[in-house]
Amino acid sequence: MEPARGFTPHMTPQSTTPPDTVHAAQMERRYRWQAATFDLTRRPLLLGRSGLAECVRGARAVLEVGCGTGQNLARLRAAAPEARIVGVECARSMARRARRRAVPRVEVMQADYGAAALPLGAFDRIVFSYSLSMIPHFADALRRASSDLVPGGSLVVLDFVAAPPPIAALLRLGGVELGGARWEWLAGHLAIQDSRERVAWGGLWRYRLVVAEKRGG
Repeated sequence: MEPARGFTPHMTPQSTTPPDTVHAAQMERRYRWQAATFDLTRRPLLLGRSGLAECVRGARAVLEVGCGTGQNLARLRAAAPEARIVGVECARSMARRARRRAVPRVEVMQADYGAAALPLGAFDRIVFSYSLSMIPHFADALRRASSDLVPGGSLVVLDFVAAPPPIAALLRLGGVELGGARWEWLAGHLAIQDSRERVAWGGLWRYRLVVAEKRGG
């Protein structure tokens, strides 16, 4: 059977884990002792993730960049039961927990997306769920994502937008970079199909879900 048009056949990842980048090492130091409690402690913060399901329905291949402990992967699998689902996470401790979740027919790779030369294949949905704001080399990651999308494929980004100075300072301590640069990159390089902004906890911060389509599809 030939692969669907626009998709490359499944390619087995390199047998050895790529060496950690500076960013991956920083993320491992940050999450090594938090991985076990991450899902519980971040639940009040990472709002809007239930909305990701509608963005991947009908997809044939879905990649989540910065999949963390893999909590979203089961949600993506349920929304696109026939799709190939792949999660990439740069922090070793988080990737190990994602693998241990044992979501059926889901692949988890430990690598710094955008910096590692992994033969991932092509996707029609690529998801960044509260990960883009923590990637310092975000333009490299977004360029890689754009090249990994099939024509007409979509990038789905859920992340923080803005917060009052005290909350912004706390988020920055956690590695979150606010500001418009990431959203401006999306608007400048992809075609925005949907953008929904919400207020969290009475105005403590704002978050946004954006669906952006690869141009030329």
